[in-house]
Amino acid sequence: MTVGICDDSKQCRIEVIKMLESVEVSVELEISEYESAEQLLEMQVMPEVIFLDIEMGGMSGIELLKKHAALFKDSKVILLTAYDDFWQTGYEVNAYRYITKPVSDRRDKFVELFEAIEVEKGLNDSLTFLCNKKSVTVKYRDILYIEKAKSKNHINIVASNHNFQCSMSLKDIYDAIPHDIFVYSHRSIIINIKQIKHINISNNVIIMNNNQMLPVSRKNRDDFYQLIAQI
Repeated sequence: MTVGICDDSKQCRIEVIKMLESVEVSVELEISEYESAEQLLEMQVMPEVIFLDIEMGGMSGIELLKKHAALFKDSKVILLTAYDDFWQTGYEVNAYRYITKPVSDRRDKFVELFEAIEVEKGLNDSLTFLCNKKSVTVKYRDILYIEKAKSKNHINIVASNHNFQCSMSLKDIYDAIPHDIFVYSHRSIIINIKQIKHINISNNVIIMNNNQMLPVSRKNRDDFYQLIAQI
C-alpha cells in the first residue's frame, strides 16, 4: 500500500512514520515524503493513503484538495491539524479522517484508521492517473498489462475496455500498484496475473484474456514463474 506524508515540518513527518511503523497491517507500506502541496502535485499517480497537513507554506492542504479534487478521489486523505474542531472542514473536502497533532499521542487513531482501510480494501481497488492532463481511474481488475510505449517516457495501460497512453515511467506506475497482482514479465512489461489466460512455459509466452501474447524474459522468468506457482 502506497502512503504519502505531505507536511512542511520534517519533525511531523518523522512522527507520522514512527506511528506507521508501530501499527500492524497486513500489507507492506511504501512510504513517500513531500515537503509541500506543490511537491505532491508533481506525482503522476497519487498514493493510496495521504497524510496531509492543513497549514503549510505556499498552498495549504485544504486549498490543494479543493483545487485538485479529481486527483484525490481514489486516495484516502487524512488531514493533520492542530485543532480539534476541524471535522466540518474535513467533510467539505471529502477527507477520509483527520488526526490532531501531535500525532505521537494518537497511536489509537492510526490503529483505527488502518483497521477501517483494511476492511474496505478490495471493494474499491483502483488506479488513478493523469492522461492528457485529465484524471483517469481504472479498476485494478480491468487492467491487463502495462508496457513501455514507443514514445519516450510514455507507457501504455491496456485495460479490458480502453487503452491509455500516459506520460510517466514504468517504474513510477509499478510503485503505485500492488505487487501481489502486478509483476514484471519483461523489463518493459508489467502484467496483471489475474488476467492471464494461458502460459506457454516452453516458449516463455503469456496469453492474456484479450488473447494478446506477451513475452517472459530470461531475466524475469524465474521470479515470474515462482510467483505464478504460488497463486
